[in-house]
Amino acid sequence: MFLMLLVAGGLYLALGDRAEAIFLLSFVLVVIGITLAQERKTQRALESLRDLSAPRALVLRDGEEIRIPGREVVVGDLLVLHEGDRIAADARLLDGQIDANESLLTGEAVPVTKLPDEENGRLFASTLVTRGVGVAEVTATASATAVGKIGEALATTSEPDSALQRASRRLV
Repeated sequence: MFLMLLVAGGLYLALGDRAEAIFLLSFVLVVIGITLAQERKTQRALESLRDLSAPRALVLRDGEEIRIPGREVVVGDLLVLHEGDRIAADARLLDGQIDANESLLTGEAVPVTKLPDEENGRLFASTLVTRGVGVAEVTATASATAVGKIGEALATTSEPDSALQRASRRLV
């Protein structure tokens, strides 16, 4: 569409109708300005969402509890989990008992009780501890987590063109 408007503006200039060319090209600049402004807003919103989805984690390192950004958590770290914490990585509960809201993964709004056993002790990144205290060992980070795999799957999908997009292409 931009190319068509630019070509039409160029033709008006070539034919000597400067007023029409300036009018048409000014609309092209307005559309480009609106597109850039919307892109900037979208980038800011995505950055804000990225900050919200990257929790801070309380980890045990060298026998000391330290709070670090979630992206710095590595496999093998020990997470100290308290009520209200967002889990920074996939982990296995070693000690304690917590309830975790896994609605992000399952869609189920009821928190799930987690105990330190192999079957029921799996914790997932980006889920929320709703009750209890525990210590968990990190088993996966970033794109290797359950949420990361979902994100990769969503990134590889493509949305088909809408009827309006197909109709406007035919018109152009």
